[in-house]
Amino acid sequence: MFEHHARAIERLKNAYVDDAEILALVVGGSVSKGWATATSDVDFMVVVSDEVCARRREEDRLMVYRTDLTDYEGGYADGKVTPLGFLRLVAESGSEPARSAFLRAVVLFDRTSKVGDLIERILVYPEEGHEDRVRRFHSQLMIWRWYVGEAAKRDDPYLLARSASEVALFAMRLVLAQNRSLYPYHKWAMRMVEESPDKPSGIVDRLRQLTRTPSVETAQAVVDALHEWRPMEVDYREHCRHFLEDSEWNWVSHPAPIGDR
Repeated sequence: MFEHHARAIERLKNAYVDDAEILALVVGGSVSKGWATATSDVDFMVVVSDEVCARRREEDRLMVYRTDLTDYEGGYADGKVTPLGFLRLVAESGSEPARSAFLRAVVLFDRTSKVGDLIERILVYPEEGHEDRVRRFHSQLMIWRWYVGEAAKRDDPYLLARSASEVALFAMRLVLAQNRSLYPYHKWAMRMVEESPDKPSGIVDRLRQLTRTPSVETAQAVVDALHEWRPMEVDYREHCRHFLEDSEWNWVSHPAPIGDR
């Protein structure tokens, strides 16, 4: 951790430790994960009661932005007011991105003596449904790979860029699932894949090539690397059914898109 981030965290704690409304203060983001650059901001969560959060929502005070806690150029602290009940909900049924927000989080203080235990529960990889998720990620990979070909046929740059990014996303979801690593949403997905011990040879380079130069060839190179690493049955009947359920009909029951779960 950079010294100026450590100073900002100490100021952050001092700014809120005497506020009786605040139950706990948690630092997350790149600083707590060890991924920060010198100019990174300090992300934090202000944990309050459900009642206090409801009041702050009515007052439109759920976000906190402070430049007075940092002493480096362009620095700021960026916070979210988070109800304690939300942490319980994440522990019980949170999506992988919701859980990963607490990866390597640092609890600065906790008046409830419960937040640390909740974070431990939040960070447990959700094994239930794992095999089904893997099959559905594979289906998304294969259907979006087909869309890459359609985009090339039509000379459609938008469809090509979108399809290539989805191929990359579901390739990364498959690698992270194999490693039982929580998917951290788009910003840190590639970093998590890089740090994964079990992954296809050269997959990071292939993913970068795909996203920088989307084409049928670069998309197929990613798919081939995954299939060589972990042979998976290609069944377009199943792939199409999964895509229908997860991408075309998902609005019926309002679940998050398959890539965000």
